[in-house]
Amino acid sequence: MPKDSLFIMNLTSGKVEKLPRVKSFAIPTEKGNWIAIHFEKELPKKIRSCRLFRKSRKT
Repeated sequence: MPKDSLFIMNLTSGKVEKLPRVKSFAIPTEKGNWIAIHFEKELPKKIRSCRLFRKSRKT
């Protein structure tokens, strides 16, 4: 299942920033210039096989 993303746009410059794997976010109901973002846990990195750990194939 794809995770949600949050896009933040700077209205003066038009620059858009994409924040992936957002679980939830909150902004103040009244005055404030902040945003709270709750991200999903990071995925475990895939371990690539290394030449040192491969068994040598002799024919």
